[in-house]
Amino acid sequence: MRATADTTIDGAKLSGVLRMTWVSDHLAHVLEHSRTDEPAGTWTGLACADHGLVLGADVDIATLQALFGSGDVADLIWEAPADLAAEHGQLCQAAIQAYQAGHQETAEQFWQQAQALWSQAWSANYEALKLFQAAGLAVAL
Repeated sequence: MRATADTTIDGAKLSGVLRMTWVSDHLAHVLEHSRTDEPAGTWTGLACADHGLVLGADVDIATLQALFGSGDVADLIWEAPADLAAEHGQLCQAAIQAYQAGHQETAEQFWQQAQALWSQAWSANYEALKLFQAAGLAVAL
């Protein structure tokens, strides 16, 4: 089952798309990519402390499988709006170009702007997790 919703996350002053998919393939979709073409995931979410998981640490497959158990899991994704992604990309590109041109101070300013923008995106992600937990959905990742 796939449920998709466009929403505005007021606490972070951002919009985007929340996609939630109920998955019953025993994490095959995750395991397939985790060993080939994607970096390790990152533990995030309000339930991490309940499970002894360190926020920001890499996801290890054994722990993920133990948490999953034998039931279904909700795969929750917040997609940043296109304008946020474009702005972040432009700031990163400007930082790289400034660095390559020998303008270290300018490059650092662009990196700081990109980091601040990314921080806003993580704030929106956090607000999305709170929204789902307030709705009664258990979110561990």
